[in-house]
Amino acid sequence: MTRIDLSPFRAMTVGFDSLFNDIADYRPNNYPPYNIVKFDNKTYELSFAVAGFSKKEISVTQKEGNLFIEGNNSVTDEKEYLHKGIAERDFKQSFKLSEYMIVTNAKLENGLLKVQLVQELPKEKQPKEIKVN
Repeated sequence: MTRIDLSPFRAMTVGFDSLFNDIADYRPNNYPPYNIVKFDNKTYELSFAVAGFSKKEISVTQKEGNLFIEGNNSVTDEKEYLHKGIAERDFKQSFKLSEYMIVTNAKLENGLLKVQLVQELPKEKQPKEIKVN
């Protein structure tokens, strides 16, 4: 994969270096497969297909504006598979979160890890209606 040349945009902006670096360094990771659902302007859900993983083998961490999802499958399997379609391999996924985005819940159910996120603006950042006298 070639690196994206963002130099024309860098010449027109100041203070967006980290954003341009994130875009230029982006490498898609498709395992495990996941969905992102937007319920409204501030509520989201990430769903990961994590068949074969237990709650103890999955970690969800929010740190410094990033969300990290990791799976470490501790099972060592000596079986002879005729077909192995369920990967069950270790994985790491990360997502850059927007400002004020927080993880409110994470649950593993029926082979799906569901992570709920909400954007909670501080009171001073919320729209305020001004009464006209």
